[in-house]
Amino acid sequence: PHRAGRRRSAELIVDAAAARDEVLLAALSRALGRPSLVEIETHGRDLAGPDTPLDRTVGWFTATHPMVVTPQDDDRVLVAGLRAARLGLPPGGAAHALVGGLDDLPPPDIAVNNLGRFAEGAGPLRLVTDMIGDPSGGHAPEHALVLDALTIGDRLHLRFDADEAALDLDRFAERFAAALDALGRAGLPEDAWPATPMQQGMIFHGRLAPADGLYVNQLCLDLAGRIDPAGLEASWNAALARHPILRSRFAEAGDGSLIQMVEPGARLRLNCIDVDADGYSIDVDASGDKSIDVDAFLRADAARGIDTATAPLMRLTLLRGARADTLVWTCHHAITDGWSSARLLAEIAGLADIAGAGQGGSYRDYVAWAAGRPVDAGWWRARAGAVTDPVLLLPALGRPEAPVAGRACRTTRLDPARTAALKSAATAAGVTLATLVQGAWALTLARLGGRNQVAFGVTVSGRPADLPGVEAIQGPFLASLPVWVDLPGSAPLAPWLRVLQSETVDLAGHAHTGLAEIGRITGLGAEGLFDSLLVVENYPLDPRLMARGFGAPVTAARMVERTHFPLTLAVIPEAGRSGEGECLALRFDHDATRLDHLTIAALAEGLADLLGQLAADINQDLGNIALALPGGDAGGQRGGAGDAATPFTPVLTPIAVHAAADPDRPAVTMGD
Repeated sequence: PHRAGRRRSAELIVDAAAARDEVLLAALSRALGRPSLVEIETHGRDLAGPDTPLDRTVGWFTATHPMVVTPQDDDRVLVAGLRAARLGLPPGGAAHALVGGLDDLPPPDIAVNNLGRFAEGAGPLRLVTDMIGDPSGGHAPEHALVLDALTIGDRLHLRFDADEAALDLDRFAERFAAALDALGRAGLPEDAWPATPMQQGMIFHGRLAPADGLYVNQLCLDLAGRIDPAGLEASWNAALARHPILRSRFAEAGDGSLIQMVEPGARLRLNCIDVDADGYSIDVDASGDKSIDVDAFLRADAARGIDTATAPLMRLTLLRGARADTLVWTCHHAITDGWSSARLLAEIAGLADIAGAGQGGSYRDYVAWAAGRPVDAGWWRARAGAVTDPVLLLPALGRPEAPVAGRACRTTRLDPARTAALKSAATAAGVTLATLVQGAWALTLARLGGRNQVAFGVTVSGRPADLPGVEAIQGPFLASLPVWVDLPGSAPLAPWLRVLQSETVDLAGHAHTGLAEIGRITGLGAEGLFDSLLVVENYPLDPRLMARGFGAPVTAARMVERTHFPLTLAVIPEAGRSGEGECLALRFDHDATRLDHLTIAALAEGLADLLGQLAADINQDLGNIALALPGGDAGGQRGGAGDAATPFTPVLTPIAVHAAADPDRPAVTMGD
């Protein structure tokens, strides 16, 4: 307990707008001017969950939890950081009592209790805010400073009780009032929450290589005519008003954590570039019409990056041709994913019912859901326990022969006939097309490395089925997770694919675990989990959007995405031309310093051939499936399919043989 000294009390009455918990804590931080460990007291009735309402139950449910309050130069970031920190405490912070080892920590010296809002009363009964009697019951107070707050009508009543030996209460109260005034003038963020592990990773890697445009996504829509710029800009800003995450930015809180804060006034400006504008490359078609070189624009646009500290984290550009426009939407991956983007475009184009858009929930709901789901470390350790020496892409290929700086992309398309055959084969095997492609990539890696276990990453949607309204929430739910796949030397293909699909479904239940956490739990490190990522997209644009666009039909659509992984293989369904049916695009986005164009070309051809083998006979034996690469290897590099006949011997095997033969011999010596 805090040593008992002379106690003093002071009161302050201010506007009720300051009654939010994070505002009171921010003012406390400002008034103290130092990091402080604070005990937060809550009524505790919300901790039982929505299925156990306690609002009409008599009893004492009070709960307390500690929280570190750290000053911050930016008032708005300070408030947002405190709001985000409270959301990140599961559930509501009260679970700390269940964590062992906390008794050895020093107790908080400051207590804050926001009692909430009370009615003013009517008739002869009025609520009295004055404290009657000794709240400590004659015992030594536990805290050097206690702050109690309650709201009555439009006024917030604050009461400070402090040990005079520890705090000059008069000066503190003045600083507290001044801090509240400054916070009110600064304007408060609309909302804030902690950045998810996936968002943190995207922003971290983007900052490491700003010129590479990592996680800067670009959707390019070629239109059949010219459209109304003013109406387009208005439609996009109406969507921003409906969805808070589209008006968000990222900031670093006082404790160093990354938070996402919603700015109420953020707007998107449409940038129109005419074909005659200076500084842009020009294409001329067969009829002599001029248009801006879209590929050159996309490269320059991506190199600009996106400032994640300024909302909104997107740009909208209309490239105006002589007869037709091209719309480019540039957006940071940290605020959207493929599913959300497709829904948003349909909404803006007037193809979706917007009456309830943005009303079904916020991305904050998902962050709160994830905070209440502990990571199952045992599950991940069990998966990693079965890992032996899996094939990774880069070691299997060796050093590139013709490396170049930056990232590059190659796309191979499977025609509608081959695509239809793949879908039929997947149906016959009782698996999804995504599982069939996943199996093909596992076989590719196994044949490259000559071993029977492989490791790569897969992207899952990450939208939890038990989160109400999750389908309509805008935001990045996707998760990239490691998979370790065993490929027996001989086994029927279809049952093996079904096992692979079952394991992937199980994996999706752990999508809220970040790669850094998985690397720590497994001991493999985040960078050692995988070096190739497979993304099978299943959210094509609404066909009606292609037909009418934003005032003109869409003649072509493409998405450009860049990750930090050495290779991201995206499998994308595309509408066939002239009604020929759907085709699959295999897009190899790669780090050109580690994978040269010859290697990627060989991989693309080999994977397409291997997919053809799966489609031709879904019941064949795994051992009969070969990887055919040009020249017998991957672009002339070691590790090709021809190496599979040479038995692989891990380096630890001969070391173990020598150790068994002469166990007393020194293994390592240093110096003389």
